[in-house]
Amino acid sequence: MELFLDRLVLVKEALLENWKAKLGSLIVAIIFFYYVQYTRNVTRVVHVKVDIPAVPEHLVLNSRIPSFVKVEFFGPQEVMDFNPANFKIILINPGPGPGENRYRLDMLPRPPEGIEARFDEGMTVTLDRLAERTLPLVGDFQLNSGSDVRIGAVTMHPQTIRVSGPASVLDVMDRVSLNPLRITPGTPDYATRVLVSTLPEFVRLADDQPYEIDVRVKLLDSTANESTEGIFLRELPVNCDNAIPGLKLDESPTVKVLYRAEASVAEGRLTAHTFCPVFLDPNTRNILPSLRIPGIPVHIKDALAQKDIEILEVTPSVVNLQFSVQKVRAPTQVQKGMEEHLIR
Repeated sequence: MELFLDRLVLVKEALLENWKAKLGSLIVAIIFFYYVQYTRNVTRVVHVKVDIPAVPEHLVLNSRIPSFVKVEFFGPQEVMDFNPANFKIILINPGPGPGENRYRLDMLPRPPEGIEARFDEGMTVTLDRLAERTLPLVGDFQLNSGSDVRIGAVTMHPQTIRVSGPASVLDVMDRVSLNPLRITPGTPDYATRVLVSTLPEFVRLADDQPYEIDVRVKLLDSTANESTEGIFLRELPVNCDNAIPGLKLDESPTVKVLYRAEASVAEGRLTAHTFCPVFLDPNTRNILPSLRIPGIPVHIKDALAQKDIEILEVTPSVVNLQFSVQKVRAPTQVQKGMEEHLIR
């Protein structure tokens, strides 16, 4: 026992002898170790592909999600030789809803052992209610210069098209445009197919809707008018071709219809229509997208749907529309009495 205690005293004296120098040496050794380890580590910056998250069926994306996220891989140089295409960034949010949603970012698969991956912890993604609307098709038709004819009646099939996307975007849309068409005169009836123009971001054509529209354009001699034999002129009021609950069209515009027939047609056979792309917001009672809608095409209908009439020209071919909210009349005393009687 005494021998053990003597040895313990000797060890203690050895440790305490010149202890400051020994402690300094230990600290230097530790620093040197980590310095060597650190200098063997490198940082590799790559861009990892982002996996677009699925959203609930009643919602739709309304903000951009980057295709790639910057990731810094930190670790030993000898294990840095890997293909970053093997990784992907996933966005995690168990219960997203309309508006801004914070998604947590994660990377799959995990990086090799000994490598640390550094990237943003989260990302804000905006979602909106998925909506669908029917809108009129609007074309841009022009003749090539140097022509001695003019553009007459234009028919499109279909005349309207359905689109789907974020409700906040569709609410402010009043048309879907076609790509511009430049016409080189040839036959009196010019026919072609025109592509739908680029839609707003996050908006797409609804299922089963065509990307190409059949267009027929009448090309008239510059002198053709109602004074020409067999050509007649009729002025018609323009009405909405679709129901607009709670709204009314103020001061229906009128158009002049130039048509070819054996004789002037009976009153009421020809009618002028346009698609009115408005609705009454049930929450705010505002007219959306606006109470004034410019430049909507006019279409002529023949009540008899016969081929003895040829529509040559509609002037103007597009009209400006203005809408107002229908006023609901208060029920009369008689109506109130009848309602009370029915309730009893």
